[in-house]
Amino acid sequence: MDLSSCGRSVETGRVLDVYMRISCTLLPYILLLYSTFHLLIHFTMIAVPRQVP
Repeated sequence: MDLSSCGRSVETGRVLDVYMRISCTLLPYILLLYSTFHLLIHFTMIAVPRQVP
């Protein structure tokens, strides 16, 4: 791999690589937050009627 011959394409490749890394890093966290939020709502929907006499 000779990076000096690439020139400007290396810069755009870096930007794309950083963007892909950020999206790949944030996506699991977003899914985790969404799933926990959904479970929390589902749990409160089940738990609240039981507590109320």
